[in-house]
Amino acid sequence: MIGRKMVIRKNNIPLVFLMLYFLTKMLWDKSVPYIFEIISILILFNGFVNFFTKSLNKQKIIYLFLYGTFSIYILINGICQNSFAQIQRSLYEYILYTSFIFSMAYYIKKADFIKTCKIISELGIIISILSWYEWISKSYLVGSFANIITYGNYIGFRSAVFSRSFLSHGVVLGFFGIISFYLYLTMKNKNYLLISGFNILSILTTSSRGPLVSTVVAIFFMYIFKNNLLKKHDKRKIMANIIIIVAICLIIFILLSNIKTGNSSIDYFLYRIRQIINWTGDAGNVGRLKFWSEALNYFKESPIFGIGPSKTGSWGIESIGVTESGILKHLCELGIVGFSLYYILFFSILFKGYKQYKIASNRDKLKLILFFGVVAMVFLNNITLQSTEEIMIFIIYSFGLGGILSMNYKDSEV
Repeated sequence: MIGRKMVIRKNNIPLVFLMLYFLTKMLWDKSVPYIFEIISILILFNGFVNFFTKSLNKQKIIYLFLYGTFSIYILINGICQNSFAQIQRSLYEYILYTSFIFSMAYYIKKADFIKTCKIISELGIIISILSWYEWISKSYLVGSFANIITYGNYIGFRSAVFSRSFLSHGVVLGFFGIISFYLYLTMKNKNYLLISGFNILSILTTSSRGPLVSTVVAIFFMYIFKNNLLKKHDKRKIMANIIIIVAICLIIFILLSNIKTGNSSIDYFLYRIRQIINWTGDAGNVGRLKFWSEALNYFKESPIFGIGPSKTGSWGIESIGVTESGILKHLCELGIVGFSLYYILFFSILFKGYKQYKIASNRDKLKLILFFGVVAMVFLNNITLQSTEEIMIFIIYSFGLGGILSMNYKDSEV
């Protein structure tokens, strides 16, 4: 443990349990199928009920109305598809998932937040080490995956640890990096900065570029907003601006150059980073453009009400294929009506959080910077990947959105 000994208090247990379970989901699901997921769903349902039944006010009624309207839309739209399997998946993926936001708001408000973040950071160290273990040993701890990437004669192994895909694992590692970076900003402990860097570097073991890009952007976002809390002529602010400029120049150099080190592993990582901006020759990016085009065609088939919730994706039994974009998935499945209902709820929370940020203390502003950073990371990743259909990623998303929501209420109101 970093610093003094930590004790998990009663109010921390639900949030700690949820985060430990969902961030290592495959470990528990392979050992004891369904048991921990059922327990976690019951805990989340309890949080949802408590959020709305304790000190119900006008703002909560508005959120309940938005959530209820969206849920009714999903249910009616699903029934119209005449597919029980599709209805079942849509109830899980849209109605249940969205309720997690309010559950997390309740538990985040009740928990000792710093201690919870420290536990998550400690877990992040373990998961990052295991990521490198899988990458070096070229063997999986749980399950098996066949996806590899070649670079010349080099074969790129992709770590997944306790996630169901390399992409999901990249998002999980990014989340750990953001949590540790928040602890660094809050506690001024450089150990957490090193841990954050280790978490982000570990994303390379997944060979997933989307999580790497979205995490780096989110960290920049957090750093810039934290920098703005300093006084105009503070030397730390000047140094921060220099660091930002140098970092941007370094990223541009890596993306645009064809530099090689002679080390096959490092050259492979550099190659994967450079392919981020290659949208004509990289097979992954070209394939993604194809899926986006198909998703837009689905949208054109039924632009108002969509082709049906959970009609696309990786998990639906009757899925017609993937969209490779969570945003396009929502648009083509739900149509303009459902898409609007879905994102009105999300952006109402973000807008309210921004208003709260302007009047918050510096301590609370740092928490809001963390929550906005988490939301930014998942949202950006969801533009080019359909990541939020995976429950463990939506929990991370709910951590950010629920955290923002929790900041609008006093302890007695939740």
